[in-house]
Amino acid sequence: MHKGIPSEAREAIKAFGKSVVVKGPKDVLMPSTEISPLNDLEVLKDGFRCIHSNCNGYLCGTLKGMQQHCQKTHGWVKKDGTMWRPQALQTFFKGNK
Repeated sequence: MHKGIPSEAREAIKAFGKSVVVKGPKDVLMPSTEISPLNDLEVLKDGFRCIHSNCNGYLCGTLKGMQQHCQKTHGWVKKDGTMWRPQALQTFFKGNK
């Protein structure tokens, strides 16, 4: 389909693609410390990080998503106050991943 790319280059790209192991969102571990942003990947400045003591630092791009995480995972109810903090973040995944 990509006739503008030489066949040797296409074969090299296919070989590389077969050598890469891609993990799903649930299989990606959160870093234990904050890391520098990756170049060319959008930084979402309005994200959130869970700070519950039994959490591994779950990140979420929306307040609603963070509230759902805290309810489901930590039994959070509104009267408990917040158990998250603002956090800039990056993600390769779209939607709620």
